[in-house]
Parts: sequence; structure tokens; C-alpha cells
Amino acid sequence: MLLNLAVAEGIKDGSITAVFRRWDAPRVKPGGTQRTPAGVVRFDSVEPVEMDDLTEADAHGAGMPTLAALRKANERGRGSQLYRVEVSFDRPDE
Repeated sequence: MLLNLAVAEGIKDGSITAVFRRWDAPRVKPGGTQRTPAGVVRFDSVEPVEMDDLTEADAHGAGMPTLAALRKANERGRGSQLYRVEVSFDRPDE
């Protein structure tokens, strides 16, 4: 999963706790990690979610200003299913 620097920094400082991706099948597993420019990020959970079930709390957890912004950002994509990936900072990248 690609995470840009702003998202990676948000995960590191705790302001971002989830990312949303459209996939046909999950591409990360709970407990897995990924190196980013801000350090190593851990994937805590991966769950399918419907657009209609997204909330303002989801938007804020994803670093989006509003629910409408979160929905717009996830309208399109290659995959048929939207996934909520709960993330947390694991450790600095050595």
C-alpha cells in the first residue's frame, strides 16, 4: 500500500488512525507492517466497509476535513470493495 509522506507523518503523530482503499481483495494483513518515509507503520485491522456506513469519525481518523471529502476521495478506484485499514505507528525505520 502506498502511503504518502503527509499520511505517514499523520500516522506517526497519531492524527491519522485509518486509511481507506478500494481493492478487489485486501492487499495488507492485520499485524503486517510497512516501511514509510516517517517510519514503520503497522496494520491493526483490515475490514470491508460500505460507503453509506462511513461516518464523520472515519473522516477525521483518515485525516479528512469532512465526511463528504472522505467519500469523494474513495468514489473511484480499481477495486470493487472499499476497505478500512486501521493503522498505527510501529517504530522508527532503522
